[in-house]
Amino acid sequence: MYRRTIEEYASSIAEKIRKHLYPESDREPLIHILEKIRQLARERPLASAGAFAVEADNIRDLERDWPLGLPFTIVPYIGGEWAFNVANQLRSIVANLETAYENSYAPRNADDVFRVEKILHEHIGLPLPLVWQIIEDAEYWVRSAGSCAHLTVTSDDDTVQESLCCKAMIPSYVKDYKPLRRIVFTIYSHDQGWQDDDDDTSWTWFEAGSEAAGRRVIVHNVLASRDVCMHRIHWDLTSPGGTKGSKLHEWMSCFTGGQELSVFACAQYEEWKNHVRQVVVEVYCACV
Repeated sequence: MYRRTIEEYASSIAEKIRKHLYPESDREPLIHILEKIRQLARERPLASAGAFAVEADNIRDLERDWPLGLPFTIVPYIGGEWAFNVANQLRSIVANLETAYENSYAPRNADDVFRVEKILHEHIGLPLPLVWQIIEDAEYWVRSAGSCAHLTVTSDDDTVQESLCCKAMIPSYVKDYKPLRRIVFTIYSHDQGWQDDDDDTSWTWFEAGSEAAGRRVIVHNVLASRDVCMHRIHWDLTSPGGTKGSKLHEWMSCFTGGQELSVFACAQYEEWKNHVRQVVVEVYCACV
């Protein structure tokens, strides 16, 4: 079963607030906080996924609470104390999301990594090779991400149709040799929901790549299903599929600082449709 994302809950609440025509003094602060929640959700690191799931439940309960669900004719004006209470609940969600982000142990940028390197080497006295191994084993890698929402790719013949979903940049300050350590794809999507023949796979799928590294298939949609499905795929340089000499290892090793990793939604053959609800791509890179 499809589970709505925290971004979608925040967007839904914002839309209901706009439709209820709150006075600007009550409406705009709520819209601002909801946009902050959406921003944190888009930028969430993998390590904080559990905390974000909890807050998604909290904001879902808020959306279902009275009076957001009542029609405008019944509730022509809501503000004052109610808006104040909702704002406090939303601020609590923001604070929890920010804490989850901070406690994920993902460096904010290369400076954090170099600072740890300096502490371990100069202040504690560990040799640099050991410091580098500690940072690597701790997976203390910088993260960048890209996302998109709500697009459809339709094919009318056997030509592959595609649309760029999103991009994530490999930071320019990462190490020179094999900086890309992990890629995480989170995809919510489905195809047109039916098929005419005996195809055993959906002719709607997603690819990742760049001009330097070429492309790889990420995942196909569930065959002939209208239900939105979540696909969460991890590609690690050091995972079994990414062991030295494998095609995945060779592909990930092609990326260097300053390059972009792009995600594409694809469809092929007549009447096949790739309905994309949301795509998030995260790249994790080593600095030392």
